[in-house]
Amino acid sequence: MLERTGAKTRGPAPLEEIAPKHRTMLERRRGNRLVSAWKSARGDLEIPSLAALEAGTDAELLRHSMLLRVRAKGALTIERFGPPAPVFDRTASRKHADGPPVVTPLVVTWILSVGAAALRRRAPVVESDNVSIGRRVLHYRCAVVPVAENGSEVDALVGVLGYRWA
Repeated sequence: MLERTGAKTRGPAPLEEIAPKHRTMLERRRGNRLVSAWKSARGDLEIPSLAALEAGTDAELLRHSMLLRVRAKGALTIERFGPPAPVFDRTASRKHADGPPVVTPLVVTWILSVGAAALRRRAPVVESDNVSIGRRVLHYRCAVVPVAENGSEVDALVGVLGYRWA
């Protein structure tokens, strides 16, 4: 834990000073927060409802979420897609800069695959993958949880997508 230097009284640093600021850690934490919210919203049910999950999580996480609807025979469609694209800082060093996410057909297919795994397992699924784009590699992390209005039959999936350039 960090400690304040130069202060008369020593003690633990405020939360703002010890919270991770690196994009990768924040993206990983979004997936963990989604799974934690799913577990608490579940209560005594096998699978929580979308309303219970939304009530049990914060608006910032929901802003970065995607919603996949389950159609006939388990077909998935993406109804809402997140996160919003960040503003690219052109003045930052090219080597360490994070640009906007690149959502290719391969990434969409991968998200649907993770969603299908969560639908089959009827439980949260968290996976990571890499996509080569030119000479750079984009690391993606996806967390998907099932939701059911009646508590047992999955009718939608909620997920978050994290990314970073390598």
